[in-house]
Amino acid sequence: MEATKTGITDKTIFVLSICALLYLSFLHVNSYYFKVESIALGVVQELITIPIIMGQLVLLFVAWKRFKRTAYSVKTYAFASFVVLTALNCYVFVIFLIG
Repeated sequence: MEATKTGITDKTIFVLSICALLYLSFLHVNSYYFKVESIALGVVQELITIPIIMGQLVLLFVAWKRFKRTAYSVKTYAFASFVVLTALNCYVFVIFLIG
């Protein structure tokens, strides 16, 4: 019997990067436009924001390794994930500097 290799796929990395993008976009829109100040929403935001920011750094590293493994092919999920996560990390870094 051949052992099956289980692990994270490029598509999973892409979906997780899109989820991080949507979550941080929601935080931005809520902070500047909607300004919903619910206690439950504040608790959820506080519990999830730091792990997502740290997770996106890990995902960026994994996406870079996958992108490098595909011989820098731009037609892969690894490249799309790398682009999304790079932009997202730059955005978070700039927000920390400004605000």
